[in-house]
Amino acid sequence: MARRTRLNRPYPTHSLQDVLPISETIQEVNGGRPVETGLLAESLGTSVKSSAFIQKLNSSSKYGLTIGSHSDVLIELTDLGEMLTAPTSFEERSDAIRQAALAPDVFRSFYEAYEGKRMPEDVYAANTLTRQLGVHAELAEECLRIIRRNGLFAEIIADRSGALVVEGTREAEAPESASESAPRAPDSTKRDTGDADGRAAEDERGGVLVVADGDDRAGMEALDLVRGLGVPAVSADLDLAGAALVSESFALALRTARGCVFVWPGGTLSNYDETGEGFGPETARAWAALGATVVQLGQRTVVLYGQEDDGASAVKDLSGSIMAVGHSRSANLFSSLMTALIASGIIKVSVG
Repeated sequence: MARRTRLNRPYPTHSLQDVLPISETIQEVNGGRPVETGLLAESLGTSVKSSAFIQKLNSSSKYGLTIGSHSDVLIELTDLGEMLTAPTSFEERSDAIRQAALAPDVFRSFYEAYEGKRMPEDVYAANTLTRQLGVHAELAEECLRIIRRNGLFAEIIADRSGALVVEGTREAEAPESASESAPRAPDSTKRDTGDADGRAAEDERGGVLVVADGDDRAGMEALDLVRGLGVPAVSADLDLAGAALVSESFALALRTARGCVFVWPGGTLSNYDETGEGFGPETARAWAALGATVVQLGQRTVVLYGQEDDGASAVKDLSGSIMAVGHSRSANLFSSLMTALIASGIIKVSVG
């Protein structure tokens, strides 16, 4: 009986979201400095010999986030991994995610092949992967699944009224390992973008807006969560120290947002100043920005604020109509934020 040939995967075996905990853990446990491989595995709740750990570590390296394999003594962050895990702004983190998603040659070449076009049906996408990008036919489905998930997470692919569109790769700085040329997309992807009534299929509204002050970690977690659901998401800085009452980037993004996750700065929703005589100037600006959000979006606003205790995240109505999510660092944000996003009508879930 002939032995089965081991298939070579010219791409990361895990999605970008699956391997982010590796670089994030290095940043958390050792301030971004190299970490012993065994300690890293232990911190991730696994072992050095675990096949899942080995594969994720290899994938992390292919995304350009870390250096080192399971057989090395130390695993260290690359400059890109440092930029992603300790960013100076939402924009820097978004750019780092985008660069990482484009780092593998196969992934980048695929995105470039369909730039500005709708994602093709799986059969055509698989043909591109196997005939032009060297992916074995038995691996095409797996590869395509990772490409799609990474693209949505990094905002390279956008969901426009149910149609996935490759919006392009030009805004991101190309990693050195990226291919210099990409295959042409098959003609079969050229389709009419209108529906039966002649309307454009592309949704003119923007994505879910996540607004926070600076590099607030809760804001970054919320942004990753929304994008991980395949929902378009953008970010803006509150810029509470700026000259304008509402920052320009926030005001522009707010005009076309379908909904907003407003990350309240500095913890609880009261935030009186130290004298106890009223709101400090930054808190007053935050309330003004929240007011502008509610005026523009109404109940399609979710407020994410810090809880002083370490209990589970809680969802409640704020002023009878706006959903608010209290969140502590130790709690899992996913279920409570999802509940609020659905209850506020920002995202919709279809059953059946």
